[in-house]
Amino acid sequence: MGMNYTHHSVNHSKEFVDDDGNHTNNMEASWRTIKMKVPTRKRNHNVLQEHLFEVMWRNQNVGEIWFSLLTALREIGYGNAE
Repeated sequence: MGMNYTHHSVNHSKEFVDDDGNHTNNMEASWRTIKMKVPTRKRNHNVLQEHLFEVMWRNQNVGEIWFSLLTALREIGYGNAE
């Protein structure tokens, strides 16, 4: 996929935050949110990506879901005959 992410790990039997400041709190919180919002039967490789996108989008647009949706539709030109 070519995303060029760097994988860091923390040995929790020794520490919760390593010397470089790496920890798993953010990732664990993200997965907890996803598990609460995506039903178990929908956590398969066929539809998970769409559900992850929706959870991420909703988290980024808290309090302005409808405005953000209308803005996104306007930006992609939905409904325009161009």
